[in-house]
Amino acid sequence: MNLHHFSSQRIFLRRCEETDADLLYALENDPQIDCTNTLVEPLALFEARQITSARESELLSNGFLLLVVCLKQSEMQGENIPIGIAQLYDFNFFHRRSAVGIVLKGEYQHRGYGEKVLHMLINYAFKALSLHQVYAEIYPTNTAAKACFSKVGFQKVATLPQWYKMDDGYQDLEIHTITKEFFYNEH
Repeated sequence: MNLHHFSSQRIFLRRCEETDADLLYALENDPQIDCTNTLVEPLALFEARQITSARESELLSNGFLLLVVCLKQSEMQGENIPIGIAQLYDFNFFHRRSAVGIVLKGEYQHRGYGEKVLHMLINYAFKALSLHQVYAEIYPTNTAAKACFSKVGFQKVATLPQWYKMDDGYQDLEIHTITKEFFYNEH
C-alpha cells in the first residue's frame, strides 16, 4: 500500500483498528448524522468491534476498506485526533469501480477536511488500485455532502426514487460518480 496517498499537511488516513470500534459506534449512531445514514437499525458495539477488526476490512477479499480520518497534531499538542471514518466499499474488481463514503464528527464538518479526504481516497483508488470509476450514494437533502463531492469533481448521474424507507415516508437516493479520466484531466 502506497502510504503517501493517505496523508496531507493537516490530516491522514490510517487503517481501522479494533480500538476504533467506539469511534465507529459513535458516528454510526449519532442522531445528527443519522439523517445521512443508510443503516436501518442502530449499530451495536459488538458489530462495530467486528467491523473494525483487521480481518474484516480487506478491499480485495471482502469488498471494503475502512480507514480512520485523523487530524495531525504537533509534537507539542500530543496525539493525533481521530475525527471520522472513510471507506471504499462495494469494490468490483472486474468493472474497476468502488463506492466511497465519509463520515466526520460534527465539530470537524464544514472545514474542508471532507474534500481533502476525498482527494486522498480518489487518488488512491485511481493510482494504486487502477480503478476506472468511483461513486457515492447521497441523499438529495444532504446538501453539504453534495457540495463536497462536487468540489472534487463528482457529477450526479442518477436518482433512485423512493429508494430508502424513512420514518416519514420514502427518501430518494442520488448516485454521483467520477471517472479516472475526469479526475486527472478535467478537474
